[in-house]
Amino acid sequence: MNFGPQVISEDGTCIAVGGALFDEDFFRNLNKTKTSEGFVFRKGSELVEFFPSEMQLKVSIVDMPCNQRKGHGLSAIDLSPEYLSSLRFTAFWKKGLEMRPAEALSSMTLSKEERRSVLFPLFPGVPEFYTVWMFEFRVRTQTVPVSDHFILVIESPDKKRLARLSARLGN
Repeated sequence: MNFGPQVISEDGTCIAVGGALFDEDFFRNLNKTKTSEGFVFRKGSELVEFFPSEMQLKVSIVDMPCNQRKGHGLSAIDLSPEYLSSLRFTAFWKKGLEMRPAEALSSMTLSKEERRSVLFPLFPGVPEFYTVWMFEFRVRTQTVPVSDHFILVIESPDKKRLARLSARLGN
């Protein structure tokens, strides 16, 4: 289940936030069929009603420059490991309008990757490399119906909401 990317922009800078909730075995050969009541999920002939007991969540934050509509030009944001480590991640399961907290969201790792920009050859002012920060979590998903949406809220240390991401199976 993928979500994002969501672009957060302030004062001519931007970051992109995206991610995925996954369990390789669970999603392998999972098929969906549209019915009059929504989607039905099956593995072979077996009906799948619930997520597995635990899944992994990967969230990426990219401090890659982007073109601003406000005419601020191109700029990048400098995210420090200290700041990123202080972010608050809260997860919910949503069914209709009802939202309930995810039972457990356990932080595993924070890592950093440098990637070459595909924009660099096209726009000389863009840095040649950009940084991707990867957060990994474990999420308890036992008894969660596959029809529920996964909601992730990311807040700054001072509780300002930075992003709200949503993922679900089927559309």
